[in-house]
Amino acid sequence: MDIERGGSVTRRSALTIGGATVVGLAGGTRPAAATAGSSAVSAGAVDEARAATVRKFEADTTRVLRNPLTGWVLYGSARPPADFWSHYDTMSVPGRVTTVKVSDYAQTLYLRLSWALLNPSEGVYGWDTDDTLRGMIKEARRRGMRLALRVVVDSRDKHESFTPNYVREAGARGYETTTGSATVWSPYPDDEIFQKHYARFVKALSLRFDRPGEVDFIDGYGLGKWGEGHSLLYLDESNRSAVFNWNIDLYLKYFQHVPVAVNYHRLIGSTKGWGAPDPVSTTLLNGAYRKGCVLRHDAFGMSAYYGAWEREMAAAWKHRRPVILEGGWVTSQHDITQDPRGYETVADVRRGEYFDSEKAQTNTMDFRVNETDSWFHDTFDLVTDYVARGGYRLRPVQVSVPSAFASGGRMGLDP
Repeated sequence: MDIERGGSVTRRSALTIGGATVVGLAGGTRPAAATAGSSAVSAGAVDEARAATVRKFEADTTRVLRNPLTGWVLYGSARPPADFWSHYDTMSVPGRVTTVKVSDYAQTLYLRLSWALLNPSEGVYGWDTDDTLRGMIKEARRRGMRLALRVVVDSRDKHESFTPNYVREAGARGYETTTGSATVWSPYPDDEIFQKHYARFVKALSLRFDRPGEVDFIDGYGLGKWGEGHSLLYLDESNRSAVFNWNIDLYLKYFQHVPVAVNYHRLIGSTKGWGAPDPVSTTLLNGAYRKGCVLRHDAFGMSAYYGAWEREMAAAWKHRRPVILEGGWVTSQHDITQDPRGYETVADVRRGEYFDSEKAQTNTMDFRVNETDSWFHDTFDLVTDYVARGGYRLRPVQVSVPSAFASGGRMGLDP
């Protein structure tokens, strides 16, 4: 953890405590000291070389501290299996007689949701009407967890349309694609009718979720395939930068109290899905981070997709913006042995993700769907290590107060 005084980090991207801005880090960091109080004893107090009562504080490096934007993030779903919570409430760990609750380690529940689910018809919102979604949120909050959200607009690779039908019926231009036997529709992000309705939705979303006591962060650029901000299709490709800035400014306008995250993809906003780093991406992303957005990336641990450019981007904003981690490998579907690191087991993947996390000094790491069990079964040492070294911790070094002071006087705290 670092403390920057007089820095340029905004409220969306860090915590402000007194006059210091605190940016969470991970990997090799340790609890840093914060001085509690600083004021002189006023007239009426004992004006001698005062004997003082001093209390010093030892660092707590093991307890899970539920600080905002730090620690483990559990991935949920709007349509979870029936045993979602019972399974995660009874997680086995080798060498332990009793099971543990994942929510005792994870501080945030992350939901990646379709716009259509959250806003099935104009003026109707899933957080009011969808009982399953409401139940997920209720159970997370009951366990002391905050929420995090990504709204996905693009329907490609989906079995249902992720943009609500009323947007298409209003005249928004878009295109159809086929996933299996399902024909789905996606809007062009530079279409004016789409933008009008999406802006109205984001405003409504903020009225419900721009609550720092309940929400940890929100992804502010959920366009493109899987909401990762790449492989976009436009009416006019020259609108790429304009669409990016419109979308970022939209989220920053309405989310004034919750950090807005943007994926530092090397082809952000591009029509391409992968390739050499695009200088336009660097310009767009640096602009977003200067505005106060925080960093996230969706391919930690994938050596071919999280490479030199990605590490350089994280390093450029080190100590200035938090970083949110998502692992890239879906170990049940991907051939992990193709990774240049030579992964052989799922535990190897977990350690690769952790290595990348240390290098980027991330604020959060993920317990993703179908990947969570292996963190507890195969690499529980990394779970507890991140609790101790990830994110940030504040503690006073010592507090000193006068042992005696005059009746009617004011007592201050020595620095």
